[in-house]
Amino acid sequence: MIKKKLILFLSLLITINCFSQKNKSNDKTIAITIAPLYTIDFTDGSSLRLGLDYIPSNNFLLSLETGTYIINQNFNKINPKGFLIKPSVNYSISKDEYKTQYIGIEYMYKKQNYDVRDSLKVNDIKSNNQYNINRNVHTVSLKYTLRESLGTHFYYDFNFGLGVRFINSKSNLSEQEVDGILDSEINGATQAQGLINDIGKLVYPNLILNFKLGYFLF
Repeated sequence: MIKKKLILFLSLLITINCFSQKNKSNDKTIAITIAPLYTIDFTDGSSLRLGLDYIPSNNFLLSLETGTYIINQNFNKINPKGFLIKPSVNYSISKDEYKTQYIGIEYMYKKQNYDVRDSLKVNDIKSNNQYNINRNVHTVSLKYTLRESLGTHFYYDFNFGLGVRFINSKSNLSEQEVDGILDSEINGATQAQGLINDIGKLVYPNLILNFKLGYFLF
């Protein structure tokens, strides 16, 4: 499934490149990026996010970002592991010498695996258990990007967007144990802990609010 999505994205990249004019205002078209705020993410766990930006024409921006967990700074997720891949297609709506504004569509696939602790009640017996959760997450979002040049090579992007998040979440608990998980009010957990521990097929809103730095290679 992931290979098919990569092939589709690369095909789109080639198509846009073939049917668009070369960027005449800036001959630099390929850049590497990093999203530094994710390295101190206390909500999802610290991750390293690296990416590639490609500008095939004056109007289009194609981006591809990948990431993986590096440090466990999340107090709810235990030993998180996983990766993500996030392609987007963006079209410029405003441009001057230093700033460019884009609107675009972004897809993300995230694979997560982590442990959580929770209170269970099975056969009227309460216990505090640690168990494993495995998640596949898909998101589709519309986003706005403001890009500002910091010189010949450097730039930064501010991104804001809204979309839908589809989650398929499984655990290594039995069905009886899943039914016996105490809800957040009884367990005294926060809403964030409840979302992290949720099991099943889930649909949530997806919010994009991030910042990244870029460096044009050529």
